[in-house]
Amino acid sequence: MFSNINYRGMSLDSTSTATVREMSEYHTRSPGDEEMQVDSEDIPATEPRYIIATDFGTTFSAVAYIRRTDGRPSKSRMITNYNEDPIALNGHPNPQVPTESCYIVEDQDDDSSYAPAPAEEPKDEVMEDIYDDHDSEDDSTPTERGDDDDDMELDEEYPALYWGYEIQAMMNRCSETERRNFKRIARSKLLLDKNERTQQIRDDLEPILRKLKQSKNRGKKMINRNEDVIAHYLVHLFRHTKEQLEKQGISGDSVFEHVLCVPAIWDTDACIEMQNAVSTAVKETGFGSMNEFFLVSEPEAAAAYVLAEQVDELNAGEAFLLLDAGGGTVDATIYRVTERFPLRLSDEIVPAGGCLGGSSFVNDAFREHLRKRLRGEVKHIEKDGYTLDGILDEEVREFEHRTKRVTDIYDYGRRVDQHIRIRGLKPNERKRLSTNTIMLNRADFRDIFSPSLDAIRDLMKNQRGSSLETYFLLIQPIPLETCLQEVILIPRFPAVQSARNIDVEVQKVILVGGFSASKALRTLLQKTLDELSISYGYLISLILPADGDPQTAIVQGAIIRAWDKDKGPKRFLQLSYGFQVTEEYNPETITAHSEVRRPKPDKKDGLTYIHDTIEWLVCKGEKIPYSLVKSIVVYHTFVASAKRLECVEILWVSPTSTESHYRKSHPKNKGHARIAGKIIADMTFLKTEKLIKPIEPEKGSKARKHYKVEFQLNLIIEGRNLKFEAVWPIGEEGQPRAEGQVSIAAAFRPGTK
Repeated sequence: MFSNINYRGMSLDSTSTATVREMSEYHTRSPGDEEMQVDSEDIPATEPRYIIATDFGTTFSAVAYIRRTDGRPSKSRMITNYNEDPIALNGHPNPQVPTESCYIVEDQDDDSSYAPAPAEEPKDEVMEDIYDDHDSEDDSTPTERGDDDDDMELDEEYPALYWGYEIQAMMNRCSETERRNFKRIARSKLLLDKNERTQQIRDDLEPILRKLKQSKNRGKKMINRNEDVIAHYLVHLFRHTKEQLEKQGISGDSVFEHVLCVPAIWDTDACIEMQNAVSTAVKETGFGSMNEFFLVSEPEAAAAYVLAEQVDELNAGEAFLLLDAGGGTVDATIYRVTERFPLRLSDEIVPAGGCLGGSSFVNDAFREHLRKRLRGEVKHIEKDGYTLDGILDEEVREFEHRTKRVTDIYDYGRRVDQHIRIRGLKPNERKRLSTNTIMLNRADFRDIFSPSLDAIRDLMKNQRGSSLETYFLLIQPIPLETCLQEVILIPRFPAVQSARNIDVEVQKVILVGGFSASKALRTLLQKTLDELSISYGYLISLILPADGDPQTAIVQGAIIRAWDKDKGPKRFLQLSYGFQVTEEYNPETITAHSEVRRPKPDKKDGLTYIHDTIEWLVCKGEKIPYSLVKSIVVYHTFVASAKRLECVEILWVSPTSTESHYRKSHPKNKGHARIAGKIIADMTFLKTEKLIKPIEPEKGSKARKHYKVEFQLNLIIEGRNLKFEAVWPIGEEGQPRAEGQVSIAAAFRPGTK
């Protein structure tokens, strides 16, 4: 699932055999902690290089880019000119695009294409399905499924989906009958967030996703897995980005370093899924490669952007609260500055808190408010092709881009009344309707904004059921050189007197995210912090981006963070990687083998093997250097009549497995380990060039005349890339006979070099 390699269309000879592990020590070659450049030998120095940062947001996404040069980074540029952008015509194109996609589902004449989905979704990843997960004892290599026809064809001439701003434009052009075939996906990012607070969003998406799995478009299956909708969206986002760069004179042959922003609360599984989606989109669009793929935590990116122009706001060793008010979720996290230049943050001082109070929920509340006010008026306004949904869509769009930002329900010195023109409305004093107009006052806007603003205020005042004192933590002084060590938290803050006994406090709150442009939110936060400042006896300041668009703070901050990767997290693995091997049966010395019942002798060489085990060469929790090589010696056996000697080698990854010698179907691996990549080494030349001779069976043996193909498997880590290769002959003189490469950025904490 996680590889950049296309495995489809490969056919395997039925005589291909299992990889047998030579029971000797593997070899490790490492230059120690000395760092090496991954690409210095492969890429000409004159080749233009660009950093491409992507912020895949809950409601809006954005892409920023910059050309790599010597010295400090200049200001990054934003990708714009999104198709059907409603404000592009005024000369200020939007730097964000809605994170929405809409699949077009054809009318199904054949009921079989709407077959019910299985009661339980398969949990295996797509690439793991290449092989049956049974305990095979035969000598054949399982063949691949023909999955080509099950992938959605992303055809630009007749797209299977619309995305971004195109959706609303398309909705306005289509009839109600046509809309019945639309399956709209929004907030797909939350498919990767397993938090209980976002479960309702996933529940709402599930019926649509189930329909897409059952449906086809132009004979193509829409999706196989829920997460496919993320990859499909990124394909369109990257295709647009590539086209815009080419219009700026940036060749598609340039070297692109992809950077992805990820939430701090995401676990390794979510990062892997997102990395895989990016990999799919990169390959589909030909937009660079996954070489040097880099993950950045959203809070660190946001802080880097805000503090880049406000260098005096925070000092090394100082703690602060970062409030990321996005379109879907609002997350609050406290960090300590461990390095100021370049900016580096500690781990979260307390687990991140969050709520569903993002700006999209304000949009939803506005839409529902209008819908309720227009009940009984539909007959007057649905004329000349206008529909209620179309009218609401248009008004929500206007609210999103203008009204929501400037409306401040707490500013009583300024009127917030608004008159919205809707053609066909009749006067109704009780509903506060006049001719062609619906009137909104402060009370209306309070009803619209308050659910989200109250949730954010509660987040500030009450994290996980404890009082605000436990959130605005008071931290005992810590020397800068030990600020990564454990901090002492004061569980309850007894007001001013206790504040005098503490030397270091959280005195800064940094506000970022799409909702941070809202005047109402800013006023609420400032009032809350003013109250706290009086209560605590010290000033708690609200820090906003000095200039630019706060909605793009994260993606532009990711550019800054990726520019200089030094002094990041230590290289501790969060995943294990290893090869699938077959081992000679040895229950006396290998405990895992003693659990296998009645192993059978191999028909070719007569030896007894344990099939389909996994040997983990690097394991979760290990600290590894920037450059590392690990090797094992393996062999395959083939009957002498075999026409081709093809050796299939499979790389596995797991977030939990660390013990070797167990089968892939063993509880220590099953359900956790996934296929990361595969290579096929064609060793037929050894036979045709008579570099090996067939082995005759001993008299009385049931073995057959066979070839033994022995070679070396190398696992090579360079930075955030992992290359694996089959090498013959064994040793330093060997040459790669097959090789593959995967990104392992998700195997480390975001920000790891």
